Amino acid sequence: MSGIHMRLKSELRDALDLAGAIAPGWTSLGADDLARRLVRSPRLGDVAVGDLFTVSGTADGTLRLEGDLRRAERLGAGLAEGTLIVDGDVGREAGALMAGGRFEILGSAGDGVGLAMAGGVLVVRGSAGAGAGAAAAGAKRGMTGGELIVHGDAGDEAGARMRRGLVAIAGRAGRAAGLAMIAGTVVASAFGPDAGLFSRRGTLVALGPVTPSPSFRLACTTQPVALRLLLRRLRDAHGFPVSAAQLEGFYRRYSGDFAESGKGELFAWTAA
Repeated sequence: MSGIHMRLKSELRDALDLAGAIAPGWTSLGADDLARRLVRSPRLGDVAVGDLFTVSGTADGTLRLEGDLRRAERLGAGLAEGTLIVDGDVGREAGALMAGGRFEILGSAGDGVGLAMAGGVLVVRGSAGAGAGAAAAGAKRGMTGGELIVHGDAGDEAGARMRRGLVAIAGRAGRAAGLAMIAGTVVASAFGPDAGLFSRRGTLVALGPVTPSPSFRLACTTQPVALRLLLRRLRDAHGFPVSAAQLEGFYRRYSGDFAESGKGELFAWTAA
């Protein structure tokens, strides 16, 4: 197989900050150079990648990690180039502050996946925890660009405080998806309560059950062309589950949140 491969030598006993492994310039590094990069362990301090992983292969802009990485934090943080693949689950804040490249997680991700993304494509084949594509704690700004695709469910506050970008959740989004968003798009097969709460602008798209908040008002029933194009691209580019009825059907358009400017929108697919 081409590219660089990192295989975990033994089970992680503590949280491990892996952001340093994928720092700028990683795509041109060979296995030996990448093994010398430092990552942060709360218990051990700075640790060389090679002390924790078996590193092999030839640099071609692709890195694949294997092992139980549920305790690994901030893997792929700041990713700006190349392709990163994790063959399993990852911990919190994977892909935080991504600016470019492609990051594919073949399992599930912890809280804060895609935190404050600015660009690139981040795909989670399993489910995601709370705050997918949201803002960091205390920050005013969440995603400003890029695409976060979750093939399972997502926890609460997905896309909170978004400014731009796309969050697409094939399963159910938890409570308050799109919280206080000002732009961008959140798509989900179903939404929990308070979707779009305090949003000023931005778009939420429900392909299944949603109960709009009382501060949202029904505006019309429509077949939006732009939404059809978006859903077709999600289906074709990412294997997102979109039926012909959802692609060609009608959507109830709600305006809100009128507790704010009321300039946001929620599209709810209707089979009628």
